[in-house]
Amino acid sequence: MFFIKSNDRLLLNTIINVLNQKALYFTDNNKTNSFATISISSDEKSFFIEIGNEKESVTTPFTTTKLFEKIDSILIKIEIFFHELIYIPIKQNLTYRNKSLVLGNIHNLIFSTLLLHQKSGVNKSLLYEKIWPNDKDFHINKLDTHLTNLKNLINEKLILQINFKTIDGKIYLISD
Repeated sequence: MFFIKSNDRLLLNTIINVLNQKALYFTDNNKTNSFATISISSDEKSFFIEIGNEKESVTTPFTTTKLFEKIDSILIKIEIFFHELIYIPIKQNLTYRNKSLVLGNIHNLIFSTLLLHQKSGVNKSLLYEKIWPNDKDFHINKLDTHLTNLKNLINEKLILQINFKTIDGKIYLISD
């Protein structure tokens, strides 16, 4: 999840809608946990995108492809650390001691959500709904299977022991 802010509300809503069409997760809710904050501004000739110390600009008119390229060029540099594990959300990539693993969409969504909520945990029902928003029948064992598969995949491919623990219906990401 990435937090986007701008002084121009119409610009902000338009950018978020366009970006979320690419299946990335952007929000303008500053109460939502996020990996980084993206500031977007504009003048008559350009859009300006800023994340931390990284800045890009796009001259107008531009295509959505060009906008994606500029934002991706910054987001691809964002690394999140979980103990010795390095996670690059945009690439869905985990790296540990020179070994790398690209996560599938569901595993990435699970891992990123748990990583964003390390301290508070995530309600299992809410995680299930985030992954499968259109499911009519709720089967928690479906989520448990994906959690086990993710844990085994990371343990096997990266030789890293991670685990999950559930306390009062909330699931937490832990490292052994």
